[in-house]
Amino acid sequence: MISSSFRKRHSLPRTAGPPIPVILRNGSSSLSSFTCSFSISRDNYSDTLDALVYPFSNYDLILGKPWLTSINPLINWRSNDLHFTHNDLSVLWRCRGAQANSISFRTNGQLLSHLHFQSLASQPGNSMYLALVQIAKLSQNDTDNSSNSTSPSLPPDIHKIIYEEYPDVFLSTLPSGLFLLTEVIL
Repeated sequence: MISSSFRKRHSLPRTAGPPIPVILRNGSSSLSSFTCSFSISRDNYSDTLDALVYPFSNYDLILGKPWLTSINPLINWRSNDLHFTHNDLSVLWRCRGAQANSISFRTNGQLLSHLHFQSLASQPGNSMYLALVQIAKLSQNDTDNSSNSTSPSLPPDIHKIIYEEYPDVFLSTLPSGLFLLTEVIL
């Protein structure tokens, strides 16, 4: 299945056809009335595929059950590697969801990218909470006697990511009209 927004963005033609049922991962169903023919190449694999067009929000392309049945790859579920033969060529795809440079990977899941947050929030059964976080700057007294500090310290790698990559999110002062939450009662 190919994302309708990806198809439009790349000006791929679509073909109308009879409605085909689509079963989504949450168990709900929908219909798709369009297909799209396109070429795909990765490593030693090159093919032309006909895919259903569907309005995904998180993915451009899903090589689902029909493709898996046709290719019949050997899947190493521990490493997420797919190994298969295509046109007499050996193909190995290393599928890595969390790249070493991703925020989630670098912070052991303590920080999430907006896409990772959206993906987790859209999964049935997950509860998500939003909080405004203001990081207190340490005064000279706090650094001299850290045992009396009232704010928890952040690990240096997290602190660096917050201040270098999100300076517009974690402001040193609150915007006009917002107040500082000083106590949380659970």
